[in-house]
Amino acid sequence: MTAARTIELWNADYQPLGFISFQKAVRLLALNKAVVEVVDESREFLRDWLWPKVVRLTKQAKLAYDKLYGKAIISKRGVLLRDNWKCAYCFSRADTIDHVIPRSRGGDESWLNKVACCFNCNNKKDNRTPEEAGMILKFKPYVPTRAELRQRL
Repeated sequence: MTAARTIELWNADYQPLGFISFQKAVRLLALNKAVVEVVDESREFLRDWLWPKVVRLTKQAKLAYDKLYGKAIISKRGVLLRDNWKCAYCFSRADTIDHVIPRSRGGDESWLNKVACCFNCNNKKDNRTPEEAGMILKFKPYVPTRAELRQRL
């Protein structure tokens, strides 16, 4: 789903739940299961309707604690969101991820071994540890919750 075609979904208590497709938003509105909270006035929709930016459920959705606050599934986008798109070595804009301890040297696929990294620092570090490359991590990687990543979208 592209950002231009997604609609933010809020629970009945105004807590953000995530993003849904435009089609799903229209379905919820047509079934009176949601109401439009914020309208994108720069877009037009069928005749008198306006394009929604945010829809809110009319009834509170019960969510499992783990779904909201449990450990997030690791992904490139998740690492970039966790690190605010900042390179862990130079604080410039990150466009890729780096394994602190390279996988070929025994590093694992975990939140604690991955950091956001810019292209230049990633090439400079190559297949070495930060100490071997003469580089210092500016912040320590950690395991975020799903709610934390959702807030950074």
